[in-house]
Amino acid sequence: MFTDSGWVDALLTSAKLAVIVTVLSVVLGFLASLALVRGKFKGRSAAQAFFLTPMVLPVVVLAVALYAFSLRVGLNGTTTGFVIGHLIIALPFSIISISNSLASFDTALEDAALICGASPLEVKLRVTLPAIHLGIFAAAIFSFLASWDEVVVSIFMSSPTLQTLPVRIWSTLRQDLTPVVAAASSLLVALTTFLMLAAAVLRRPRSVK
Repeated sequence: MFTDSGWVDALLTSAKLAVIVTVLSVVLGFLASLALVRGKFKGRSAAQAFFLTPMVLPVVVLAVALYAFSLRVGLNGTTTGFVIGHLIIALPFSIISISNSLASFDTALEDAALICGASPLEVKLRVTLPAIHLGIFAAAIFSFLASWDEVVVSIFMSSPTLQTLPVRIWSTLRQDLTPVVAAASSLLVALTTFLMLAAAVLRRPRSVK
């Protein structure tokens, strides 16, 4: 696998996309969660349903819609198109994780920081973010895996020169049977398992001595 430039390029593409999508998903998810949990505006329930729509919408329908849109604006087969497609899928996971953490967070700590002279930005950076770090970590894990393992949207967005690892596996299975597919599949499963175990360990309650 690592001696074939095509497989290596696909692996690096998947890793790069997953990292970019993770960062954008966590940042946008945090901002959206603040609005959905703390905001007092009309249509909040509708906005929340809109953000979570990709989780209930059939992925094939979403992929076809993204494909048609990307063709119109010239993003098909580009890194930007991949990022947009993967971000739409990953963002609901981020919003759910961060919103749950914000909903259980005691806002009295933020009020105390404001009374002590902290600015609203300092409160968010030095009080809110550390308090909900587990939710943010979970959002990052699920966002990374949503991009890393995504195949249906990636098939529609890919081009002969830009493919992710799942797309490379899928196209190789259609053309030829090779042991490299087993190696690449094992790599996908291994990284997914490792990240899920890491998330489980970090979220495990620690005993107080």
